[in-house]
Amino acid sequence: HHSPRRTLLNFFYMGEQPLSVFYWLQIYHLWECMRILELVKYAWEPGQFVRMIVSNIASLLLLKQLSPSLMFLGTPLVMVFMYVYAREYESSITNFLGFFQIRTGWLPFAQMVQDGVQTGDMMPNLLGLLAGHFYFYTNEVAPRMLLPSRPPTLAQFVAAMDKAAPPGSTPSEGEEELEAAAEGGEEEGEGGEEDELGR
Repeated sequence: HHSPRRTLLNFFYMGEQPLSVFYWLQIYHLWECMRILELVKYAWEPGQFVRMIVSNIASLLLLKQLSPSLMFLGTPLVMVFMYVYAREYESSITNFLGFFQIRTGWLPFAQMVQDGVQTGDMMPNLLGLLAGHFYFYTNEVAPRMLLPSRPPTLAQFVAAMDKAAPPGSTPSEGEEELEAAAEGGEEEGEGGEEDELGR
């Protein structure tokens, strides 16, 4: 029997080893990433913070179809928040496992390796990476990109590529023909002037 309550509680299950240090590290990462995102990035936009949570929950429910054997989505949701946090502050330095100083941008991948060594299954983290990347790209990267209102035609694309060609690059066949025609016209013009002088 399916109920909305079970769907929601599915995201609160973090594993069945509460005495494991890795279990509490996952809880710690969840707490820290959500705390910083809420207090810093979404400090003046709490609605956007809620929107991020809800949209990523929906994305994970869809991505779960790629791995039907995956029963719980708590770990993928932690990876989502970790990925968004890492992309937002990727140039800073963070502490991993209490011993290693790494760039924050590498934090999700370090967590994935750690979970892979511990459990032998990185699929939950991979689903979280996909959901987090989709959210971050559509909400943070794409709106900042300068894209044309409509796709360019083939002629416009070729003209843009010609302008972008570096100096000293090999000319295309069409350019060589134009240069040859121009040189031929100049030679004919010089020959005509010489004939007129001879007369």
